[in-house]
Amino acid sequence: MKRLMISCLSATLLFLSCDDVVEENIEDDVVSTIAPVDNETILGNAVTFQWNALDGADDYRVQVVNEVSNITVIDSLVEGTTMLTHAVNPGDYSWRVRGENFAYVTAYNFPISFTVQADDDLTNQIVTINAPSTNFYTNDVSNVILTWTGITTADSYTFELDKTVSSVTTTVSQVGGITGTSYNVINTLFDEDGIFDLKVKALNSANSTETAFSSVSLFYDTVTPPNTILGNPPDNDIFSVNDTVDFTWTFTDTGEVMAPVTHTVELSLFSDFSTIYNTTSSSTNTASFTFVETGVFYWRIVSTDQAGNTNTSSNAGVLEIQ
Repeated sequence: MKRLMISCLSATLLFLSCDDVVEENIEDDVVSTIAPVDNETILGNAVTFQWNALDGADDYRVQVVNEVSNITVIDSLVEGTTMLTHAVNPGDYSWRVRGENFAYVTAYNFPISFTVQADDDLTNQIVTINAPSTNFYTNDVSNVILTWTGITTADSYTFELDKTVSSVTTTVSQVGGITGTSYNVINTLFDEDGIFDLKVKALNSANSTETAFSSVSLFYDTVTPPNTILGNPPDNDIFSVNDTVDFTWTFTDTGEVMAPVTHTVELSLFSDFSTIYNTTSSSTNTASFTFVETGVFYWRIVSTDQAGNTNTSSNAGVLEIQ
């Protein structure tokens, strides 16, 4: 990424150091496109958008508009590359792209028209999965439904479920002949914590062609986060009103799947935490809180992971604000 380096100045000038950088102003630039070209016709639903890299741009935003309905069907931020392949239904479209960095964006290029036509050959086409989102953490698999956007020339779809536990992957289910665009996954297939890849492909029986599998990953995690071990402040430490107190703790996650954990420091004036005075959350093992009232305060950690598992630590700390 091209940036303009700020030269070293005195320590008192804007508090800048030799490492400070400023994003390049790209507002007057335009990204040049490669494909699709204007009025191009593309067979099948897989459209690859390509453009040339622009100095100073970190990311690129691609927009695709249906020229009949004037509805934006794609609005995607592409990070660090100059290509986007996306499934597009048959129809007439236009596309444009702009460059972006942390501080600036370019203008969009003039919209480029293209047409997508249906094709019986599914070999290079794409099934777009709509739900669930990929890398989804959950502890509840009672109603997992895989949905996708259909391909007009597909006769049927095949569902497959792969399970990865301890780095070993096995196929636990495969169901063919699906004529709709959704499949309810049998919950008993999720028989242990692990990574489950929900996959679907389209088939055309007339010419014996099929797409590759599209897939999303579901992380099944039923393990409650373990107790945290409280660190600072030490029990019965004394602070003054308006002091900012730094809380620290240690935490070691366990289990086959370790969903990201958010820790919440709960503060209470009661040792049983029957009433919560305030809370502050952190994705790390530290948090801070500024006390504006005097009193004896109790604190504990509530750990909640992205799968929905929660654990309230059995131990609590105590401090005094004078």
